[in-house]
Amino acid sequence: MMLIKMNKKGISPLLATVFLIAFAVSLAVVVVNISAVEVKPVDTNNTEAISQKEACQGVSIDMEVIEIPYICYKNLSNNQGMLNYVLRNEGNRDIKGLRVSVLGEKSSFNRKFDLDAIWEPQGLLDKRNKGIEYDFSEYGKILKVTFVPIVSYKSQDFDCSSASLKLEEPLECP
Repeated sequence: MMLIKMNKKGISPLLATVFLIAFAVSLAVVVVNISAVEVKPVDTNNTEAISQKEACQGVSIDMEVIEIPYICYKNLSNNQGMLNYVLRNEGNRDIKGLRVSVLGEKSSFNRKFDLDAIWEPQGLLDKRNKGIEYDFSEYGKILKVTFVPIVSYKSQDFDCSSASLKLEEPLECP
């Protein structure tokens, strides 16, 4: 009978333990990542987003051409000015206010204005003589004006930015 000499060497028990632990950790990482993709957290802001979508449905504003230009600025005195505008509620919802953002060369401002009365559908908002005060020394030349309608829905006010009206570089009023 022939004797076969075995010169094979195995790995040490310590090294085998390290490999098993590394394999278990990597398997755990894969399982956690897969389960994180499958399980989605509950979105608590979803109801607010749905309400805003409902609130702003049917809201639309546009510039009304009564005089040219329909959104303009006046230089009054000492770098003080007035932003005048005439807008029409083109939608089918009452509008209770406006958020007006003005981007100037130096700075910008964002203000909320509650209207004196509800702005009904197809109604005009005529601010040719009583517009928004504007300080040219603080903000610089007007580069962009944005009007965002504010509506009331289920006892809450919503800014309807999807129905905003934007105008770049308005002209000086005649």
